[in-house]
Amino acid sequence: MPDTTRLRLLGNLCAAYTSVDPQKKFYYANVYKALAEKLHDGKAVADAYVNMGISYGIRSMPDSALYNFRLAYNQAEKINYLQAMGRSLSNIGFLYDRIENYSESIKYYFQALTIFKKLKYEKGINQCNTNIGSIYYDLRQYKVAESYFLQCYNSYKASNDEAGTAYAMFTLGNCYTELHQYSRAATFFKNSLAIRQKIGDNNGVALVLKGIGNLYNHQEKYDQALAILQKGYSMTVQMDDKYEQCALLSDIAEAYLGKKDFDAAKQYSLKALALARKIRTDLIIIGSLKRLVTIYREKNDIKKAFDYQTQYVEAQDSLMAEKALKEITLTEFGRIRTENANLTRNNKCIVSENMSNLERINHYSNIIVLISVGFISVILLLLIQYRRNLEKQAANRLLQQQKREIATINKELAALNEEVTTQRELTIAQNAELEKLNEGKNKFFSIISHDL
Repeated sequence: MPDTTRLRLLGNLCAAYTSVDPQKKFYYANVYKALAEKLHDGKAVADAYVNMGISYGIRSMPDSALYNFRLAYNQAEKINYLQAMGRSLSNIGFLYDRIENYSESIKYYFQALTIFKKLKYEKGINQCNTNIGSIYYDLRQYKVAESYFLQCYNSYKASNDEAGTAYAMFTLGNCYTELHQYSRAATFFKNSLAIRQKIGDNNGVALVLKGIGNLYNHQEKYDQALAILQKGYSMTVQMDDKYEQCALLSDIAEAYLGKKDFDAAKQYSLKALALARKIRTDLIIIGSLKRLVTIYREKNDIKKAFDYQTQYVEAQDSLMAEKALKEITLTEFGRIRTENANLTRNNKCIVSENMSNLERINHYSNIIVLISVGFISVILLLLIQYRRNLEKQAANRLLQQQKREIATINKELAALNEEVTTQRELTIAQNAELEKLNEGKNKFFSIISHDL
């Protein structure tokens, strides 16, 4: 097939493998980039870098993901490809969100949101709002998070976006779990899982299973929680999503702790702690340390409990340095939301004013159009008249030249006429002389003839 057709197909493959196999996604993204560079398609090159970054992100390789997202942004900025710029910024924000650097995360989300609003790109706007809601969720501001998630849910549902709707349902299920609205949470999880399974979104299925397992833990249905969480964990291992593996190991440990199975709880907590430290996930590190303190205290291993308590305090202290910055960021975030609300109200007034202004502008526009038409008509008439004058001047110059030529010819004819007149007078004189000679000759011949 033609290279241009093959390029589109490779782009679709990159997108399709996101929720199925991130390594294959990375492979096709590389092939996609190579062909895009061959065709000098800058937009496709930027999209390829975004896909490569997403692949690294799913596999919990944040440094490589961040590097590719920055490459994507730089490439898109060169050619003013706003959509790829927005996607890159949004994904960078998501990476910082995963490592609990909320100040950086919010900064990039707002930059992406500005671009997406400029483009009126609903999918990007919803993704940013979902991610901002997730930050509030992590900060345990569940009602605020719910407002963002509901906004996204309604938008996705209105546009018939199944994948987006499923994700919004998942986020709402998590919110309602924490708000102890278990029936609503179960309904949203059930509907989200059905859509994820229908569209073959393995990564999404694993996320929903994690949410359902967490719901069962809240309800103290630990056996049901373990069955669901183990299934979700197996799927994240296949997907090589270390962040979700870490979260699921932590939830499994929590279920075993609820069952008073301290040995199993310790085993999964240690695995979660090791993986969390590897991928630098502070919240799961702190949660695992706190759980291990409880486990060893229950097992009467005071020395180990004290060791993990010390580590827990140290981990908490390391987060305190960031707390002030988070509070400042959230204060600024609240201020921006207030300003946006005021702007929304002001916009309604501006819209009504603009409507009357628009009517006046239309009226003036009609007058300007009429004046412009008249002005153009006058210019056209002047051009036509100017052209006619040029033609007349050219004709006059030709007549003057012809007149001068005729005058010259007349002079020559006059000279010839004088010469002819002179010749004629000479001829008349010669004829008279000849007649005299002829008469003398006739007399002479008459005399001779008489004498003879």
